[in-house]
Amino acid sequence: MMRAKVRGEMNATNLRGVLALVVMIGFAGAPAFAADPAPGARGAPTTTGATPTNAKGRRHDVRQKIQMVRIWELSRVLGLDQKAAMALFPTLSRFDERRTAAHKGVREAMQQLRKVSQGPKPDEVQIQAAMERLSTAKAEVHRVEAEELAEVRRLLTPTQQAKYVLFQQRFQKRLEGMIRKVREARAGKNLPVEE
Repeated sequence: MMRAKVRGEMNATNLRGVLALVVMIGFAGAPAFAADPAPGARGAPTTTGATPTNAKGRRHDVRQKIQMVRIWELSRVLGLDQKAAMALFPTLSRFDERRTAAHKGVREAMQQLRKVSQGPKPDEVQIQAAMERLSTAKAEVHRVEAEELAEVRRLLTPTQQAKYVLFQQRFQKRLEGMIRKVREARAGKNLPVEE
């Protein structure tokens, strides 16, 4: 009975440490408030630099919140102590940035492919170039994912590695489901759907 209590206290201590780390990571990249306009004024930047009417800034805010939830849940699932969390989360953050850039490359290549393949007589040379760009962009996504997995394997135990991979899959499916619901709701209200 005493052992369970001590373990519970240790977990609570670890959890507080991980929470502190999550908060630090969440605010570390946030830009400072701008001098003009005054904070709170219409159109003033938020803590993440977004203005209320700036769709790109809102997406950034949402991404940050999703990352905070992901870090919190991942800490719990993997049973990380503060030391392990401090090793893992900055690494994951770096790979998240690289993965986001790689996926942006894929989206841009797809947009280019759509553009050059439209019309009654699409230019096959431009289509080939767009296809090559798409292939290169997709290869970059796979390269980043492989490097991330190699780094995760270096930092985590085999059991934690398995939990990490399964967690990532579940979290991604959950996120895709939420995005789908938002898009459906926006489409039902005839609002523009953001990609």
